[in-house]
Amino acid sequence: MEKLGNFVSVKELDATGWAKLHRGFKVDGKQKERTLFYQVPLALQAPDQFPHHIAVLDILHHEMAGGKFLFGHRYIGGFPLSMVLARCDRDGFPLPLDHALLIMERVLSAWEDYKVGLPHPFLIWITFDGEVKCSPLPLPKAFPPEVVGTPDFIAPEVI
Repeated sequence: MEKLGNFVSVKELDATGWAKLHRGFKVDGKQKERTLFYQVPLALQAPDQFPHHIAVLDILHHEMAGGKFLFGHRYIGGFPLSMVLARCDRDGFPLPLDHALLIMERVLSAWEDYKVGLPHPFLIWITFDGEVKCSPLPLPKAFPPEVVGTPDFIAPEVI
């Protein structure tokens, strides 16, 4: 276990080149709440308001700790789309077409409030019952303002 700000990591579920995903809990006094949280090592400008939508997960807490931005949402059972796609690739088993269309519909709907946004598969959740939920932080919001205003597309090798 590792304490990161007001979060306690029980297990690191996944890591990409720009963030780590932890399963754990948020400590608030003597209360503990199960959570999934991201550790983003960028100078993050968190939006003043996160969108509220059926496909968007509520932010439980966000803070800067140790030079990293932490934000978490309530625990849901499932995996990020990045892990689902890696397993599909490994097992040679494609996503069913209707499920792929559901994922696209939910992601487009969740990000419609943002003028600029890159819904990274690391931020999209597929629950055990097949629902699609998005963490409310599109990737360009994680970059400093001078970077966000420039590119309309960020190549995967840059990320």
